[in-house]
Amino acid sequence: MPGIRIAAFARTALLLAPALACAACLATARPAAAPTPDHSRKEVHMHDATTPAPSAAFAAQTLAKRWLAFAGEIRSARDFERGRFWKAMGLPPQELSDSQYFEEESGYQAFTQEFAGGKWAGIASFGDGDGQPGGRFARLAFEHPDDRLDNAALDLGPVCELDLDGFRQALLGAGYLEGPTEPSAAEYATKGTATVVFSRGSLQVSLLTQRAAAQAQRERACVLSAEARDFSAAQPDAGSR
Repeated sequence: MPGIRIAAFARTALLLAPALACAACLATARPAAAPTPDHSRKEVHMHDATTPAPSAAFAAQTLAKRWLAFAGEIRSARDFERGRFWKAMGLPPQELSDSQYFEEESGYQAFTQEFAGGKWAGIASFGDGDGQPGGRFARLAFEHPDDRLDNAALDLGPVCELDLDGFRQALLGAGYLEGPTEPSAAEYATKGTATVVFSRGSLQVSLLTQRAAAQAQRERACVLSAEARDFSAAQPDAGSR
């Protein structure tokens, strides 16, 4: 699903813009994160027919809990490093199945797990940044090819086992403070899309949320992406593992 990932990454970056802009609400004079360098990308796709794709609900909840564990454990810039993130996520596996992809370019790595029973996929990624505050990030995103600006009926259930309330409880329990919520100018009216920001010290977490499509669950917000950034002045070396 490379085409899906590229388009969805651009969409996620657009919707997270308000959260990055409001970082000043949580800390003083935090510079904007530098864009990820555009280098040629290496993609590894190995096949192992004995490893079936996991169900969306189970896999999404597992990835979300692992990401939250990482966000809860990091206490300093030294903790916010690539090797620690992949260990916390339990990724990538030593052998990739035909429903898994691993991509790598200079300063950036991403792992994609396609889920069974639909078109949803979970993507975990880590960017080293350029050594500037806010440049280093650890992200988890749930993506679907039919999640477009005008599609408010997409069933988010498969990736909403752990919803915004679940993320909020875990982050507040780990000592984060909840900051402002920024509605998406493009999608809030139709899909209830918004970004919720949390902070703890120099760490900032941005959650991109979307309202559940089912009428009976309209008050429920599902987390489509979670991103942690470190805004401390002392950044680890870009090549840290």
